Amino acid sequence: MKTRIYISTLLALIIQVMVNGQTPGNQVSNKDNFGMVLKYHDEGPSKKTMDGKPVIGQDNVAVRTVPTTKASGQSLKIQAEELALKSKYLREAAVSNTGLTKTELLEESNTLYKQAELMMITALELSGVSHKETYTLNKASLNHLLEKTNASAIAGKQAQSLIADAEMNMRFAYEMREEANAMPTSAAKLGSLSNADEKETLALGEQNQALNILKGFALNLAGIEVNNFATK
Repeated sequence: MKTRIYISTLLALIIQVMVNGQTPGNQVSNKDNFGMVLKYHDEGPSKKTMDGKPVIGQDNVAVRTVPTTKASGQSLKIQAEELALKSKYLREAAVSNTGLTKTELLEESNTLYKQAELMMITALELSGVSHKETYTLNKASLNHLLEKTNASAIAGKQAQSLIADAEMNMRFAYEMREEANAMPTSAAKLGSLSNADEKETLALGEQNQALNILKGFALNLAGIEVNNFATK
């Protein structure tokens, strides 16, 4: 019993430290595992129904929002990192304990770590969807710029090289995600998804570089055309 109280107290202290590191405010946000957010804005004395729930549209205004896939993934990553940090603190606390207390601290640490692992996997799967959407939009913009600007040999080659590298990295990322689905353990799956996430991030960076090159060329081209027109 004392051991359970000790672990609960330790977890409470960990949570308090993490909360103190956040910016305080009048708005409390509760998130579920899918990034859904339920916010209550404190606007004075709360009014509740007979079952104790806040009255919507009264003093406590409940607002449910559905964030984008990218925001959901980022939210889950933050939650996973917080769980992993709690797990780390408990494991460190176990070092200075013995017997039943040490065993229970390690068990609780392992439980939190597994939860963090699964949550991070979900976050990386969501970020994969977001990366794919962004990649597709960027590709359409690049094709449009290449058609409209008729870029010079140097600018065109630079952009095309970056576009090719981006396509290669996205292909590698796709293969890694396919491999991740066949992995026998969560740890192995997380490793493959993390590698895929890095490749996708690299691909999007290369696309942005190509976009900047073509946009810069387009602006210069527009300036040349205006100057030529003005001299006639």
